Amino acid sequence: MDEVTDQGWRAFYVDGAAVMDKASFLDAFAVALGFPSYFGQNWDALEECLTEMTWAPGTGYVILWDDVANFADAAPEQWETALAIFNQAADYWQARDVPFYLLVRARGITGAKFRICSKTLCSKTGAGICREQSDSSPRRSSCRRLTSRSINLSSNRR
Repeated sequence: MDEVTDQGWRAFYVDGAAVMDKASFLDAFAVALGFPSYFGQNWDALEECLTEMTWAPGTGYVILWDDVANFADAAPEQWETALAIFNQAADYWQARDVPFYLLVRARGITGAKFRICSKTLCSKTGAGICREQSDSSPRRSSCRRLTSRSINLSSNRR
């Protein structure tokens, strides 16, 4: 992540190993991103913190979230809400020409890697998800809005 921070970006790492519900999700992100003390531990507060970022100024933002499958599998409705909030944040930063990435990784599961990004980085469809094919797939990318249907986190999940 040194490459992005050298460019003035802010980079954050979220360990999702213990994220199984809304409360643990919000806790993990608050700690990893260093949310201010006024963070309200709710969805509205998450959206506010992801779009204001005055407490973490940067020329761009990248968040690496490991073990995302834990949360998606254990709390699918809360997972859907989180995805909607990340898309709102991507839209917000896109309108301001500020790069915003959410990289999600499911440890121990082979498959595609995904990131939420801003229009300046995904010019085909605007704010949304950029999918990079896994090493076993042909090298090509496609962009689309992030939904749970667009993410295959494990071999038995579509």
